[in-house]
Amino acid sequence: MPRHQLHPQCAVPLLYLPLSDATLAGVCNGCTQHAVRHAKIVHACTVFLTFCMRRRSLAGRDTLGAEYADAESMWEREAGSKKQKDDWYDKGEREHTGEQVTANTGPWGTLTVATHLAGLRYWAALPATVDTVLGGYARVSPSDVRESAVFLESVFPAVTKPGASLTVADCGAGVGRVTEHLLLRYFTAVDLVEPVKSYMLAAEEKLTPLAASAEPPRVLRYVVEPLQEWTPEKGRYDMIWIQWCVGHCTDDDLISLLHRCGAGLKRGGMIVMKENNCAEGFIVDKEDSSLTRSNDYFLALFARATMTVVKVKLQRNFPSELFPVRMYALKPE
Repeated sequence: MPRHQLHPQCAVPLLYLPLSDATLAGVCNGCTQHAVRHAKIVHACTVFLTFCMRRRSLAGRDTLGAEYADAESMWEREAGSKKQKDDWYDKGEREHTGEQVTANTGPWGTLTVATHLAGLRYWAALPATVDTVLGGYARVSPSDVRESAVFLESVFPAVTKPGASLTVADCGAGVGRVTEHLLLRYFTAVDLVEPVKSYMLAAEEKLTPLAASAEPPRVLRYVVEPLQEWTPEKGRYDMIWIQWCVGHCTDDDLISLLHRCGAGLKRGGMIVMKENNCAEGFIVDKEDSSLTRSNDYFLALFARATMTVVKVKLQRNFPSELFPVRMYALKPE
C-alpha cells in the first residue's frame, strides 16, 4: 500500500507513486519559489492525489475469508444492486431464523445475537447499553473521552472560551455516551442522530434531566434517522461529531454525508470523525454489514469529498487487541 508523507513546504500529502525522483524534486523545488506557482502546484498535487487514490487498488478481505482486489469490486459484490444495498443497510424483506449464535463484532469482541441480522437490525437486536455500543469494552470509554477532549480543544479552541454558545451534532449517538461525557461539557445545544430507536429512547431518558440541570441548561434534540439519509439543517452546526458509525456507510453514501455535513456547518465550523483503522485496505464484517477502512482509505475518501484534513491523531491507551483508532478534523475546501 502507498505510504503518505507531507511535503515539507506545502504540507500536501505525497504518495510513493511510479514517478521519478527528479520529477518529485522538481515539484518540491518549484513550489517554494513563487507564491502563484506554489498555489497551482498545491492544487495539481491535490487533484493528482485524488485521482491516484481512486484508481490505486485498496485490496481487502471479509471475515469469512473472501478476498477482494480493490474496494470497487467489493462494493459491486456487497451493494451493487438496489436489493444488495438494501440488504447492506437492512432495509430488505429478509426474515431471520431466531437462532442464537455468538457473533464476532469486529475489533471489540463477541456478543450473542440472532443469525441473519445485518446492518440496523443487527444492532436493534442488542440491549441499549454502553457495553453494547462499545462491543463489550465499556472500560475504554474514559480513555476515549479523555483523548477526544484533548483533540477537540486543540482543533476547535472556541470550545474553551467562557460563555461560548455552540451547537454540535452527535452522529451515530448510540445511547448518548459521547454526548453525556464529552459534548455536554463544551456545547450548549446537541442534536443526537441515531438510527436505532431503542438506543435513542435510552439516551433521551438519561440525558434530558442532565441537560435540564446543567448551568446553563443544555438544549437537546433527538433525531432517529440513518446517517445515509440524514440532511443537516444548513448552517446550523459549529461542529459535527461522527464516531464509530460510518463503517456502516458505503463509500458513495459517506462522501455524500460529508458533503451534506459541510453544508450544515456554520462559517468556521468543523467535522470531527473518529473511527477504527485496519492496517491496510479494508475488512468487511459479514455479521453486521460494516467496513473497517485503513487510514489511506479514509484519506482517499476525504479527498473525493473535497474535505481538507486539518489534523489527524491516533488514540492512545486502548487495549492492544483492538484496531487502532484515529481522530480526523475536517473542513470543507
